[in-house]
Amino acid sequence: MRLFGILLAGMLLATGVSATAPPLEAQSDSTRTSVDRLVERYRTGRKIPGITIAVVRNGHVIKAKGYGTADLEPRELLVPHLVSTLAWVTAGVCAAVLVLGTIVTGSGPHSGDAEQPARTGFDPRSVAWLHADVVMLFVGLVVAVLVAVWLTSSSDRAKATWRGVLLVTLLQGAIGYVQYFTGLPEVLVGLHMLGASLLVVTMVLGVMNLRSNPL
Repeated sequence: MRLFGILLAGMLLATGVSATAPPLEAQSDSTRTSVDRLVERYRTGRKIPGITIAVVRNGHVIKAKGYGTADLEPRELLVPHLVSTLAWVTAGVCAAVLVLGTIVTGSGPHSGDAEQPARTGFDPRSVAWLHADVVMLFVGLVVAVLVAVWLTSSSDRAKATWRGVLLVTLLQGAIGYVQYFTGLPEVLVGLHMLGASLLVVTMVLGVMNLRSNPL
């Protein structure tokens, strides 16, 4: 880092960017090219895949550019585009499930409002069944994606991730039904909220792991 800072200082001196000089964008093409050449020489000489620089003067960015590549490996799809699209649709339905679940919790005795237990004012039974209907749709989509990934992809990581999505979904459904028919005990409500967080994590991983080099 210190060496690169010295290099940047040398670049500023070599290209004539002083406290009173105009922004690099306003200078000649040769000046900007010399900056690019110096950075590229540093990057290639030290075998650095990618570098991003920013030159700031008086609180304003006067030069910002990336060099090289951001990814060492391509992020190629491991499944057909149709399967990837289905996975994104499933993620969208998952978001709807989470929103409705939040509304259900906010309509029940554990909404978090000490003075007014039913914070939203919706009928808890009605919103709970609406939530359950969307969950059933979500379960069907998760199963469909898992089968599609199993049939079209050779990636063990993608298959394992979607098995995890299905497992968390089924556990969430089981906890949801049990808590509904047992009078919403606080422990089960807390577990259901924890499960919702795990569902978000597994769903994000599920979509990401449909590509190579997901991170």
